[in-house]
Amino acid sequence: MRNHLPIRGVLGTGVAALLGIATTGLAQTATLDVKPGLWEITSTGTMSGTPPIPPEMLANMPPEKRAQAEAAMQAAIARGNAPLSARHCLTEEQLRRGLNFDQRHNPSCQRTVVSSSPSLLVEHEECPGTHPMVGDFRFIAIDRGTMKGDIDIVMGTAPNAVTMQRSVQGKWLGDDCGDVKPNG
Repeated sequence: MRNHLPIRGVLGTGVAALLGIATTGLAQTATLDVKPGLWEITSTGTMSGTPPIPPEMLANMPPEKRAQAEAAMQAAIARGNAPLSARHCLTEEQLRRGLNFDQRHNPSCQRTVVSSSPSLLVEHEECPGTHPMVGDFRFIAIDRGTMKGDIDIVMGTAPNAVTMQRSVQGKWLGDDCGDVKPNG
């Protein structure tokens, strides 16, 4: 349904971001020293706020459609508060460019590396447009097979903004990605 596209956009952006959307197009800089191959990435945290659907859009909806949209927004917030886990295949090339778990990268987003070394990657990202987002990402390589991180994201603008704070854990599962295909 057309009325649900902003909700899907928030969820798509949020899910990609909390799984560590990556540094596409960055110059060759030091990046986390982790193994290529199959990784399991899990995250826990909170999501709160009001998804960025303009109040005038909600006001113009018939009551039953508005109720559906509001229920979908609440369900989206509930899903955002649930633990998430996904498997990703990281290649050597992706690791050279930076972490890349993003399947839906928005080309208008600008990501800045704040700090980068074999043990720490700190980035800031801003996405302008009709669904703006600002995010801060911090990843630490505990060892070559273990990483952790924190993600803070604000999607939309006040009063219609969603705030997401997640803790991320990554565990290397092996060299062979099996049927999991690399992104980008």
